[in-house]
Amino acid sequence: MSEYIRAEKVKEVLDYLIESYRSDLSGVNIEPLFRDSLIINKTKEVWARIHKVSNLYKFLLRIDFIIEVYKDVWEALSDEGKRALVAHELRHIKVDFDKNGERVLSLIPHDFEEFEEIINQYGFWKEDLKRLKELVLNKEKIRGLKRKE
Repeated sequence: MSEYIRAEKVKEVLDYLIESYRSDLSGVNIEPLFRDSLIINKTKEVWARIHKVSNLYKFLLRIDFIIEVYKDVWEALSDEGKRALVAHELRHIKVDFDKNGERVLSLIPHDFEEFEEIINQYGFWKEDLKRLKELVLNKEKIRGLKRKE
């Protein structure tokens, strides 16, 4: 069973990202924790994951979300990798407003999902995959321009 400790270093990155890029999350209480064991979901390593806290625990703990980070991975990541990992988890949070103007928070899935084998066999066959292809090609084009400078 995993053991957890507060993750102050993750909190620093979290606060920086919210202040710099996700001001819509200002005032949302997100508690980052280090986990001491790696989770394997089917065949994939889970470096981090986010949980929306139930209304009962939100009432008791005053926390909206918990981000679990596998401590060994965190310590091995570069600063950019740490920002990317936390930014990825934050991207799962969707902010909406109800008819009374109250903020409503929810978790959303990834933008893209497909098996490597299917892409190899059928290519970028659906709209979300076509968007992924464009993103990758544009990113590579920008990187290529930076290298030439």
